[in-house]
Amino acid sequence: MSKVSTTSLVLFTLGLGLAGCVKPVRESSASSSGLTTQVELLGNPYQATYPGGARIYARNIWAMCAFNGEVMLGAGNSSDEGPAQNAGPVPLVAFSPFHGHFRVMFTVDDEQIDVFRVLQGEAYIPGHDPRESWAFGNYYRLDEGGRWRKFRNIPSGVHTYDMTMSGGLLFAGLGTPRGAAVAVSTNAGASWTNTRIANSRIYAFLTVQSNVYAVGAMDSSARLGKTAAAENLVGVHQYDRELGFRPRNDLGPEQLFPGVTVRAETKVRIARSVSFKDHAVYLGAYSHNDHQFLSFGAFVADALSAGRVSIHPVPLPKASRAWDLLVEGDTLYVLTDVPDAEGTTVRVLASTDGRAWFERLRFRSRTFARSFALLDGDFYFGLGCEVADPGQWTMQELPPETGNILRVKNTAWTRSVLLGSRT
Repeated sequence: MSKVSTTSLVLFTLGLGLAGCVKPVRESSASSSGLTTQVELLGNPYQATYPGGARIYARNIWAMCAFNGEVMLGAGNSSDEGPAQNAGPVPLVAFSPFHGHFRVMFTVDDEQIDVFRVLQGEAYIPGHDPRESWAFGNYYRLDEGGRWRKFRNIPSGVHTYDMTMSGGLLFAGLGTPRGAAVAVSTNAGASWTNTRIANSRIYAFLTVQSNVYAVGAMDSSARLGKTAAAENLVGVHQYDRELGFRPRNDLGPEQLFPGVTVRAETKVRIARSVSFKDHAVYLGAYSHNDHQFLSFGAFVADALSAGRVSIHPVPLPKASRAWDLLVEGDTLYVLTDVPDAEGTTVRVLASTDGRAWFERLRFRSRTFARSFALLDGDFYFGLGCEVADPGQWTMQELPPETGNILRVKNTAWTRSVLLGSRT
């Protein structure tokens, strides 16, 4: 482990926010504030698997998860387009702060580890893109002995994008050869029943006030109401124990992404959804590079009941891109960055109620942090990259820092918060 030079990665002094907005933060240099805090570079654990060239793209750290005293990492690339297309199988790597090194926990038989889910105290990985036949899809679960187990029993699960649990039922959001579907298990994943509910794919679940919503891709020009239902364009379906998943004809891009005018004739979706104090929080995004996404904002859904929909945007700093969401205890965090000609400024915003926001920390980086985790008060960041056009990309879009794992220790950022609050 090493510390990155303050000329490339510097943790700046922080400021507290005002209710309902993000307060502009005055950047204080080390000399004026007395701080010389540095961000630690822990290593690049996927460099051996994806050593260089186009394969740098597969070092993207799509997801991170703090669990059982370690930080688990997800990489690979499930896209059928370049660069580094279909980059599985993928080693599941974890960093142990206690031992101070990375280890390979398991290898998934999928092209990408895209998301981790912790459901009722157990860790799951949806099988994003299996390297096997389309007859079944995969999911993985960590057992009590600390061993990952593969389950290949989701019918037609070509892609399992998300999983959630509610009311004793386990749900899996699918892309199947026939379109979007949800698989439901009444016996903790031992067997599944599929219901096709729309075209395209189910990318994520939202849980609001104990109600489960399956959300798929939406055409930005999709019409709501009976026409949308007839054309199977409805992106949101609500679960009912008696009737199954029913279309919500009243929910479309305009309702899910208030304040945003999405680009015409594009596919939009939600990404990185989390539950926070009976609310659902998610990124609004354009589908990009097959299974990947480019976000255009973050949103908090307080209510999604028919006739009572309440959704508001997270007030991101100007020119910000949102990449990930994290809930730790009573705090919600949003990972953002603001790119410029020399690199980017990575920022973490925080809220305890989903409305009043403050900036928790910031640092400079050559490339953006795609994912983050919080373990024992220390922040961990996984660096990523993205290409503008997967069909015509350049090596300049694939910085070698992709896949770097960074850490900001609790003693660094909490001291900065205290000093920043006095300014």
